[in-house]
Amino acid sequence: MLSSCVLHQSCGSATATTLALLSLGSLSTAQSLLASTHGDSAGDKCGAAVSWLGDVDGDGLDDFLAGCPNDQHFGPQTGSVRTCSGRTGGLLYVVNGWASGDIFGDAIANIGDLDGDGRAEFVVGAIGSDLGASEGGSAFVFSGADGALRYVWSGDSPDDRFGADVSSGGDVDCDGVADVVVGAPRDATAGFFSGTVYVFSGKDGALIHALHGPAPGAAMGASVAILGDVNSDGHADILAGAVGDSTFGPSTGAAIVYSGASGAVLYSVHGQWGYANYARYVASTGDVNGDAVPDFVVGAPDESVTAFRSGSAYVYSGADGTLLYSFYGTDPDDFLGREVSGAGDANADGYADILVGAYNEPDHTIIGAAHVYSGRDGTLLFKVFGEYVGSAFGIAVSGGGDMNGDGFDDIVVGSPQAQVGAFFDGAAYVYSPSPLPPLEYCTAKLNSQGCLPRIDWAGSTSLSGADTLEVRGWNLIGHADAFLLLGARAQATPWHGATLCVDTPVLRLRASDVAGHPGRPCSGKARFPLPAQRLADLGLGAGSTFYVQVVARDPGFAPPDDFIATPGLRVTLCP
Repeated sequence: MLSSCVLHQSCGSATATTLALLSLGSLSTAQSLLASTHGDSAGDKCGAAVSWLGDVDGDGLDDFLAGCPNDQHFGPQTGSVRTCSGRTGGLLYVVNGWASGDIFGDAIANIGDLDGDGRAEFVVGAIGSDLGASEGGSAFVFSGADGALRYVWSGDSPDDRFGADVSSGGDVDCDGVADVVVGAPRDATAGFFSGTVYVFSGKDGALIHALHGPAPGAAMGASVAILGDVNSDGHADILAGAVGDSTFGPSTGAAIVYSGASGAVLYSVHGQWGYANYARYVASTGDVNGDAVPDFVVGAPDESVTAFRSGSAYVYSGADGTLLYSFYGTDPDDFLGREVSGAGDANADGYADILVGAYNEPDHTIIGAAHVYSGRDGTLLFKVFGEYVGSAFGIAVSGGGDMNGDGFDDIVVGSPQAQVGAFFDGAAYVYSPSPLPPLEYCTAKLNSQGCLPRIDWAGSTSLSGADTLEVRGWNLIGHADAFLLLGARAQATPWHGATLCVDTPVLRLRASDVAGHPGRPCSGKARFPLPAQRLADLGLGAGSTFYVQVVARDPGFAPPDDFIATPGLRVTLCP
């Protein structure tokens, strides 16, 4: 459920509270779908790649890109890229592949302004292109202003898969213009499928570096990024995924950081399990840990840490490769980490955040999700789910652009198997991340009637909204005592046979009655209104975050374990 804050209304700055709550800074518009686009023909699979672009139509708002690699403009899998307004999602213009089988648009990235016209350029990969060699692949750079072609680079050997991934975001050669990195994971210069990563000048298109995979089978270049300057020499450095690297076991994978100045290896990080697709997806995140050095995220979508192929994503310090955070999928075949990106600063706390896709994650059905994690502490800030079953929502993600002018970075999520106007036409969606919606966390205990207690909410998290915020517990024992606990911090501590999810409660609110139907198990429901004045009396204002949980007695259990508890709910307020 979404807050009812008015779109484009500023939520002001967080104020100090008597609960010493985490400040989320200045929060603004209600988290919502801002814009979307979809393919214009069946099978286009738009949203297979997405990127924010910067303001190319001059309306003051950042725009976005959606790759449609199956578009049949010149025959099957020609491919196209849609340039769309961040304000409305309306189509600005389309650039198309050259020929059937190009698979143009399976990789795209914002470069920045190369020609000084105030509009960002962008790069598109086409792994099936024959311009250089048979299916050697190509990468194309286009003007953001009008889609005019600027540069073309191509693989020099058949099946190089040149353009499998493309990226930009930094000045490698220190000429004042952003440069471009292109992966060719099947290039055989250093052995069969060793892979190569190419770095090209954004100023004139010249080759700066050709970085070859460490060994045959490394498939380096399946993912690439310009990381930023991690060794303080003034040159942006390069991040390359080598998904087939076997340094620590068969296909355990590696993410390798190269000097932008010399092309020498600075350091590498490695996967722990074979064939987990570790480093199939890598991205620069910006400065996550506040050390003024850009950091990075690595996806391993086939890892089985929590469940079979639940997937993982890892965030590392750009300074030395130290592991900062680990994120894990929760269900079999979530494939968390199938795509990764920086999220910009989604919650305005001064730290860069992280965006991770999980295209097969279930909500009630398999619809896919995109997760945004805090760079400050690694907690989940929010996630959004797809609209269609089996739509591969989250298979492509991008963050960092402000597309509604509220001062907060929004996210773009691709859903290439969505069926909006035609079969698998595909779609891309832009979401505003703030204010953070109430988010469930922690675990519940089955009650004596075999049901799992649940928590949800109604009304508004806006302090000026007409609807009072209400927390609700359900799947309880009918007419049993129930209480709401509200506290400053989250925890997960064993308590009376259940789990206490709220630390040091400062409010204990009793439900007047837990409604239920005689003879109907688990029919108990408890409601706890939290009007704005009550929250203000606790020192909770705009930007404040607090944690709540419903606990209830269960006469079916023997004391002292005769309590059950719902999961916890994190709530952030806006004006």
